[in-house]
Amino acid sequence: MPSTGTVDYTSARVLRLATDAIRNFAEHTVAQAREGRLATTLLRAAPSAARDVYDRDFELPPLSVGDAIDGVDWVEAGGNSWPLTPFPEGMESTYFSRPDARGQPTMYALLDGIVRIFPTPEGAGTVRIHYQRTHGDLVALGTDNATVNAVVDNGGAARVTLSATPASFVAGAWIDILGAYFPYRTKIHGAVIATAHGANQFTLSTSYTDFVNWSAISDTAVLYGKTPFVSLPLAMRRPLVEYIASIILGQVGDPSSAAKEARAERGNARVKDMLQPRTKAQPPKAFNPHSIFRSGSRRMRRWSED
Repeated sequence: MPSTGTVDYTSARVLRLATDAIRNFAEHTVAQAREGRLATTLLRAAPSAARDVYDRDFELPPLSVGDAIDGVDWVEAGGNSWPLTPFPEGMESTYFSRPDARGQPTMYALLDGIVRIFPTPEGAGTVRIHYQRTHGDLVALGTDNATVNAVVDNGGAARVTLSATPASFVAGAWIDILGAYFPYRTKIHGAVIATAHGANQFTLSTSYTDFVNWSAISDTAVLYGKTPFVSLPLAMRRPLVEYIASIILGQVGDPSSAAKEARAERGNARVKDMLQPRTKAQPPKAFNPHSIFRSGSRRMRRWSED
């Protein structure tokens, strides 16, 4: 395909088209078939016992679908947790007029990109936000990502050594750690770079114990919200390729565009039927209840910031 001319076919443009197709075409199919999108859990630690009124506000995860969330839990420092109740509709102003109120959080409100809890916590704890996470932007290998060469314990935190350090990997940046092999699952969600070191090393806010159940060597560290891999069922690949091809060919007036789109839709319907946990014509299928393609507040992967 030409990279110059009337239609832009540069690599960045094609990756943008592919990302849009994944979100608008493939993810919708997975959502319908598996009763939910890719799901994850955000753990955001309250900073300390010394608080001011702003310690009741927590930023929503950037990749939550439609800025929507499924629920909010409060987790005490000792590990006890309970779900928070949404503020009664129209009563936010009454509660927010009491910024000095402190205690064990019981309620939350969803504001513009912010989850506000009430009352302000009086002790250390963690806000856990359940949300549906959409697919990241596709990028080329080597762009905002690098291979993990080593992970060691650095006083309880994870110190990571990469094959190279992308310019975007600076202190305060969020990153994901992706598995090295298909289906390239996200092992660490949105860890924060606490300290950047020399020799392609940095320390994460994530605990080192988060890495102990697998070897992270050869995994890929990527800037949060970006990925060089397509994390979808293999059966989605052919319809997705046909759909992307129909978009590209349609832009240049190729008559085969409509036929490719029709094949993509037919393939899409078959994939949806195949992934469907239950249909009248088939016996129930057993799915891994912990799969990231399943939804529900108890079937979630974990993202943590300490």
